[in-house]
Amino acid sequence: MADAIVKFLLLNLKQLLLYHVDLLSGVKGQVESLHRELSLMKAFLKVSREKRTSARIIQQEKQEGDVKDNVFKLVIYPPDI
Repeated sequence: MADAIVKFLLLNLKQLLLYHVDLLSGVKGQVESLHRELSLMKAFLKVSREKRTSARIIQQEKQEGDVKDNVFKLVIYPPDI
Protein backbone atom coordinates (compact mmCIF):
# COMPACT_ATOMS: atom_id res chain seq x y z
CA MET A 1 0.00 0.00 0.00
CA ALA A 2 2.75 2.45 0.95
CA ASP A 3 4.60 1.53 -2.22
CA ALA A 4 1.57 2.43 -4.32
CA ILE A 5 1.19 5.79 -2.54
CA VAL A 6 4.89 6.61 -2.98
CA LYS A 7 4.70 5.59 -6.65
CA PHE A 8 1.59 7.75 -7.11
CA LEU A 9 3.22 10.75 -5.38
CA LEU A 10 6.43 10.38 -7.40
CA LEU A 11 4.45 10.22 -10.64
CA ASN A 12 2.46 13.32 -9.71
CA LEU A 13 5.60 15.11 -8.58
CA LYS A 14 7.29 14.27 -11.90
CA GLN A 15 4.28 15.57 -13.83
CA LEU A 16 4.21 18.78 -11.77
CA LEU A 17 7.92 19.37 -12.30
CA LEU A 18 7.62 18.80 -16.04
CA TYR A 19 4.64 21.15 -16.17
CA HIS A 20 6.44 23.87 -14.21
CA VAL A 21 9.63 23.52 -16.25
CA ASP A 22 7.55 24.14 -19.37
CA LEU A 23 5.97 27.20 -17.72
CA LEU A 24 9.30 28.55 -16.54
CA SER A 25 10.98 28.10 -19.91
CA GLY A 26 8.14 30.06 -21.53
CA VAL A 27 8.49 32.81 -18.96
CA LYS A 28 12.24 33.15 -19.54
CA GLY A 29 11.71 34.51 -23.05
CA GLN A 30 9.06 36.91 -21.82
CA VAL A 31 11.30 38.16 -19.00
CA GLU A 32 14.18 38.70 -21.44
CA SER A 33 11.85 40.57 -23.79
CA LEU A 34 10.59 42.71 -20.93
CA HIS A 35 14.19 43.42 -19.88
CA ARG A 36 15.05 44.60 -23.41
CA GLU A 37 11.97 46.82 -23.55
CA LEU A 38 12.71 48.34 -20.14
CA SER A 39 16.32 48.98 -21.17
CA LEU A 40 15.08 50.82 -24.26
CA MET A 41 12.63 52.84 -22.16
CA LYS A 42 15.42 53.72 -19.72
CA ALA A 43 17.62 54.95 -22.58
CA PHE A 44 14.72 56.94 -24.05
CA LEU A 45 13.98 58.59 -20.70
CA LYS A 46 17.65 59.49 -20.26
CA VAL A 47 17.79 61.17 -23.68
CA SER A 48 14.46 62.89 -23.03
CA ARG A 49 15.67 64.22 -19.67
CA GLU A 50 18.87 65.51 -21.28
CA LYS A 51 16.89 67.28 -24.01
CA ARG A 52 14.54 68.86 -21.47
CA THR A 53 17.52 70.01 -19.42
CA SER A 54 19.17 71.50 -22.52
CA ALA A 55 15.94 73.24 -23.53
CA ARG A 56 15.55 74.63 -20.00
CA ILE A 57 19.12 75.96 -20.01
CA ILE A 58 18.60 77.60 -23.42
CA GLN A 59 15.37 79.20 -22.17
CA GLN A 60 17.07 80.49 -19.01
CA GLU A 61 19.95 81.94 -21.03
CA LYS A 62 17.47 83.69 -23.32
CA GLN A 63 15.63 85.13 -20.31
CA GLU A 64 18.92 86.30 -18.80
CA GLY A 65 19.84 87.93 -22.11
CA ASP A 66 16.45 89.68 -22.20
CA VAL A 67 16.97 90.97 -18.64
CA LYS A 68 20.46 92.21 -19.52
CA ASP A 69 19.08 93.97 -22.62
CA ASN A 70 16.36 95.66 -20.58
CA VAL A 71 18.84 96.76 -17.89
CA PHE A 72 21.18 98.09 -20.57
CA LYS A 73 18.29 100.05 -22.15
CA LEU A 74 17.37 101.50 -18.76
CA VAL A 75 20.96 102.56 -18.10
CA ILE A 76 21.48 104.08 -21.56
CA TYR A 77 17.99 105.51 -21.96
CA PRO A 78 16.64 106.19 -18.47
CA PRO A 79 12.93 106.98 -18.32
CA ASP A 80 11.90 110.55 -17.81
CA ILE A 81 10.52 110.78 -14.32
